[in-house]
Amino acid sequence: MKAKYTNRNPNTKIEKLNFLEINELKKVLQEIDVSILELQKYVYLCTHLLKQLLVL
Repeated sequence: MKAKYTNRNPNTKIEKLNFLEINELKKVLQEIDVSILELQKYVYLCTHLLKQLLVL
């Protein structure tokens, strides 16, 4: 979803601030995605190990 601004002048402080905030948020979201993928790997590993234990 794209944000809509009434002032499209990139030289304004508001536009620069919003651009920086958006970039920082993108970085945080990418880090969260990586963390979620790592968690999924651990959950898969744990469930696999539990299944192995149940078979024994």
